[in-house]
Amino acid sequence: RSKSVPPTCTPVVARMSAQYLPTGTPVWLDVEVDNIWRGTTSQHRDLLEAMANRLTELGHPVGVYSAPRLWREITGGVDPGTPIWLAIGENTRAAAERACDRPGFGGREPSIVQWIQIGPQGEQIDHNLICPGVDPSGLLLPVDNQP
Repeated sequence: RSKSVPPTCTPVVARMSAQYLPTGTPVWLDVEVDNIWRGTTSQHRDLLEAMANRLTELGHPVGVYSAPRLWREITGGVDPGTPIWLAIGENTRAAAERACDRPGFGGREPSIVQWIQIGPQGEQIDHNLICPGVDPSGLLLPVDNQP
């Protein structure tokens, strides 16, 4: 379903244009509780859908980054309708590999899985795995829109 672009989207798109984000550059919508979410899960879903639609209209492949609990809390758990980058928290590569083979959030299997490792000094180190069989074009690599 097509929705009008909420006013909240306009400044985001303007900032992206000011930073010269070339057409075809992938954009991941970061859906976490660290961001400020006001309103209902229905309003959050509508905003995310409108942002994804607008970015797609502008020629950007769109995906969603989140974790299952956060996605449920913010959106009610619906299918985002885009590729997903699944966060599994402090974990291992083996756990990330297993996560590639089952639904992450919104009923979708992930394209990318992120896990956190705690380093020797207690620092958090993010690791990301592109799931087997997933083409990174349009997810991490720009899509060439030239004829």
